Amino acid sequence: DGVVSILVKIEENEEYGNVEVKKTINWGLPNMDDMHTHKRELWSSLAPLWMVITLIVLMAGVYSQFAVIAYKLFKIKRV
Repeated sequence: DGVVSILVKIEENEEYGNVEVKKTINWGLPNMDDMHTHKRELWSSLAPLWMVITLIVLMAGVYSQFAVIAYKLFKIKRV
């Protein structure tokens, strides 16, 4: 909205004691950034495509190793 809140605080001062002043000023520029322009970035709700593909490949590798070990154990048990 372009509104900036400023808080100034002086604590434990011998001359003034504890003083606190808060002002809300229409000082900043409104943020025109639209969240729909960020489609697949780290700070959006959708992960970047390269991260999704990397995760799928790594998980496929892990689960394929489990499948190979389970197959070998089943084969040993049958013999």
